[in-house]
Amino acid sequence: LTASAPMGIQTLTGPEALTRSELAAHLSSATGHVIRFEDTPPAAFGEMLTGILPPWQVEGLLEDYAHYARGEAADISSAVPDALGRPARRFADFAAENAAAFGGATGLIDPTDDVEPRRFELLTSCLQSKRSTN
Repeated sequence: LTASAPMGIQTLTGPEALTRSELAAHLSSATGHVIRFEDTPPAAFGEMLTGILPPWQVEGLLEDYAHYARGEAADISSAVPDALGRPARRFADFAAENAAAFGGATGLIDPTDDVEPRRFELLTSCLQSKRSTN
């Protein structure tokens, strides 16, 4: 960001390409709660979000959902370590360092609640959106 020569457009990634199931496994390990990814048909996913998020955001999330389903986020670049001069952080490390934000120890989600996995994902997304706007 402070380089004397422009770096151009960079694709920023972590050091590993992870599936949504692998992300959930890392979150489970970090929080001590069972968290799993259940693939939901896009129409059903959009329906779950309708009325909770504005239509433009639902459309954007459905585009992201399709993008990941097609494997278009699987590339790994060296841009982060090149720019920072140190390795990019692994998701497992990020999850462990931020476990409370994902419902660990002092988190917001009670693991004894009987919440469907898809509703848990939605609730987590909504909580993150609310936190970022506050």
